[in-house]
Amino acid sequence: MPDFQLSPRFDIQGVGAASGLVYQPDRLWLISDSSSFLYDYQMATQTLDKHALVSQAADHIEKKNKFDLEVICQKDQQLYVFGSGSTAKRQILFCCDVSNLDKPDQAIERLDLSTLYQQFRLIAQLADDELNIEGVIYQASPQQADRWVFLQRGNGATANNGLFVLSDVTFKAFLQPDVQSEMLPQSSRILTEPHMGLLADIKFYPVKLPAISQVESGFTDGYLLADKLYFLAAAEDTTSTYLDGTVLGSLFGCIDLINFELQWSFIISSKHKFEGLTLEQQSDQQLVFLLCEDNDTAVLASTLYQLSINL
Repeated sequence: MPDFQLSPRFDIQGVGAASGLVYQPDRLWLISDSSSFLYDYQMATQTLDKHALVSQAADHIEKKNKFDLEVICQKDQQLYVFGSGSTAKRQILFCCDVSNLDKPDQAIERLDLSTLYQQFRLIAQLADDELNIEGVIYQASPQQADRWVFLQRGNGATANNGLFVLSDVTFKAFLQPDVQSEMLPQSSRILTEPHMGLLADIKFYPVKLPAISQVESGFTDGYLLADKLYFLAAAEDTTSTYLDGTVLGSLFGCIDLINFELQWSFIISSKHKFEGLTLEQQSDQQLVFLLCEDNDTAVLASTLYQLSINL
C-alpha cells in the first residue's frame, strides 16, 4: 500500500454538497449534486463565480427535483457535467464551453442521456433505480478508438459496482437534444436503427470493491493517468441509490484499464464521504490530488482536501 497524507486544503463558501471538481492552474471548476450551477473558484484570490446551467438555477434544490449532478470531466476545451441517472430527472448532460460562459445560450448545450442510460441498465441487468453514475473519464488513445469510461456506483440492493466502456463514436450517437425545458421525454429511450448497430460497442466490467465496516464501498469518482484509473469509493449504511445513509468512510484505489482489474486500494477516512477527485500535481515520486466532500446538508460551504500519494 502506498504511503499517503490526507489534510484539509481550503474552505469554499457558497458551494454545498460538492460532488465533483476539475483542476486547472490556479482554478477549480466545481459542481454540487443539489445545485444547478457550474462553480468557478479562483484559487489565488479565493473568489467564487457561478454560471447557471438552467433557467432559474438554484444553489440548493430539494431531492425530488434535483438534477443530481455527480460528474464533471474535461474533454478538450469543454467541461461535461453528467446527471447520475438514478431517476428520470437525472439523465441530462451539460456540455460547457468555458471560454464563452458570458454567453450561456451559446456556451451551454443540454443533451438527453436517457437512451444511453437505459442501455447501461439493460447490459448490467440493473433495475431502473439502481443505475448511479458517479464518475466519467474520457480516454484519448493514438493506438485505438477514443473511449469513455463510466463509473457505476453499486450502492443499490445488488451492490453492482462496475465500469461501462464505449467508444467516442458510440457515445455521440446516443446523445440527443434535450427537447423539453426541464424534463426529459421518456420516448427518448426508444432505440433507432443506427443505435442497434452500436450496442455491441458498450461493455460492462463488474468490479468488486472492498468493504468498509462490512459494507461494500461504491465508486464516487475517478481520474485517468496513462492506463490507470485512480478512484474514490465510499460506503454508506443504506441499500438505496436515492436515500443517503450513515457515512462509513472512503477509500482510494487504482484499476488497470487494460485488463480492468483492481490493483490496490486503501481506506483514507472512516468518517468522510469523498465524491470528487482531480489531480493537482505529479512527479515521479508523488501524486497530489484534490478531493471534495458531499456533506449531505443544505449548508452552502465546502471543505476541499489534499491527498498526497507517495509512489
